[in-house]
Amino acid sequence: MVKREGSGPGRASRDDWSGAEVKAVVDDYLTMLRSEAAGQQYSKSEHRRTLSQKLHPERTASAIEFKHQNISAAMLELGLPYIRGYKPRGNYQAALLWEIQHRLEKDPRQLAALRSEPEASAANSLQRAEPPSSTVTNRKGRHLDYGLLQE
Repeated sequence: MVKREGSGPGRASRDDWSGAEVKAVVDDYLTMLRSEAAGQQYSKSEHRRTLSQKLHPERTASAIEFKHQNISAAMLELGLPYIRGYKPRGNYQAALLWEIQHRLEKDPRQLAALRSEPEASAANSLQRAEPPSSTVTNRKGRHLDYGLLQE
């Protein structure tokens, strides 16, 4: 759900993030997402500390985390991947959706980078395993008759 900005005609809510703040937080989010898509490690905490220096002093670490989760919801609405660990949260500022769309229209190569598969590595690759043999799957388990126990 997109939040309707402002609390009246021409008035912005004090909780709304400014255009510069939205641009900075979306830029930071997309940088982290590109790193994740490329299989590169990064520190969310370090990104948050660096980003907080560009934002209004009243923006707390939890407000930045929440805004990143709002961006995840906007990314999901656009059918795009989002950062693992930033669970999508609804009711986001419409400016977030607009900024993401604007960025992707301005540089379509970003979309390809966001959808790329991470490089295979021992740390993040899945390995195929054979299914268990039939001797394992045919074992009889211990079944308790709770009705009999209760009597």
